[in-house]
Amino acid sequence: MKNSLKLLLSVAVAFVVVSRLAFAYPGCAFLAYPNPTLAEEVADADVVALVSLVNQAADQTSRHVEFQIKRIAKGDGSLKVGQHKTISGFKTGKLGDLYIMFGLQNEKTKQFAWGLRTTSELAFDFAIASPSPKLAAEKRLTYYIPHLGHADEFIAKDALAEFSAAEIADYRKISSKLSRKKLLQLALHEKSRRSLYGVLLGFCGDEKTAEALRSKILEDDPTFRIGMDGMMSGYLMLTGEKGLDLLEQRKFKKGVSFHETYCLLQAIRFMWRHGEDKISIARLRQSVRILLEYADLADLVIVDLIRMEDWSWLDRIVKLYDRKDFNNNATQRAIIRYLLITSREVEFKIKDEKWLTVEISKQAKIHLDSIRERDPAQVKKTLRFFKLLN
Repeated sequence: MKNSLKLLLSVAVAFVVVSRLAFAYPGCAFLAYPNPTLAEEVADADVVALVSLVNQAADQTSRHVEFQIKRIAKGDGSLKVGQHKTISGFKTGKLGDLYIMFGLQNEKTKQFAWGLRTTSELAFDFAIASPSPKLAAEKRLTYYIPHLGHADEFIAKDALAEFSAAEIADYRKISSKLSRKKLLQLALHEKSRRSLYGVLLGFCGDEKTAEALRSKILEDDPTFRIGMDGMMSGYLMLTGEKGLDLLEQRKFKKGVSFHETYCLLQAIRFMWRHGEDKISIARLRQSVRILLEYADLADLVIVDLIRMEDWSWLDRIVKLYDRKDFNNNATQRAIIRYLLITSREVEFKIKDEKWLTVEISKQAKIHLDSIRERDPAQVKKTLRFFKLLN
């Protein structure tokens, strides 16, 4: 745990950590959340205090700032309430602004490295009451459920971060405690965070929830819509193959923005990993194959078909190699990866061996040898980075 706080504090030497934006889905192909949560930062720190900015150097290049200690949540006695503390290396805001001050003590030198996050009295109370990271995720998440969409931005972001850092299995365990009414309102009105809310609705929603999600997803909106991947994932969790039929018709067609099409691909990936068999693997594969005709998505789609162990379109995939509109390094290397695996020239853990027959492997080997003969450099590069890419 302390390594995560060390990373935070090393960054804070140059900058004040004022916010943390993330919404993600563990185990999904969605955005990852690399930073420690607030509860982890509190657990890692040797000192945690609420401080108020009372003075800062006129010469901002020196970045000397003076704080008054307002409250102490955790410490070794090195700080006292009312004490003034001057530290260097931070660019702060206005006098009177509140911060959470984290202190990490070097075991050898006993010197402290300090980190700051802008906060409020309410957010500080929230922070110090946060459950221990050692507690089971499903129990921790119960604390954060009422804080989703909180009016205090600091609290709302951290509650979101905790859900983003959890596993999908934990969402299932707490689904009965979620408020579908509140989550739906958040999903419809908080654009920057609706992806997570949409996914959560997939575990606690009902028929009316699905209808509301469908209306939002199918809106005729030409703008770039953040979070539609999660909204579509939640919708598919609630509607299954019937919902997928509808979204395919609307999102997998010419004229639809790349972003909307890609969001549905993300939702299909989600269902493949976490869909509890509400949509069959065969049906999900069928959807992914449709996108093979999209030149700007082909490389990603081929990799998806590898992961989904779909070997049925071997000949169709190989034909893309020499098509002018697919003639780019990313697509060609994806095709080679597909052939390397289906020909069994490289090791690849396959769950369902029965689908990769001897005949398919022989055909893949023939295609691979043909490409190697006319484009040896591309095959060599793909082999070189194969382990890294997997």
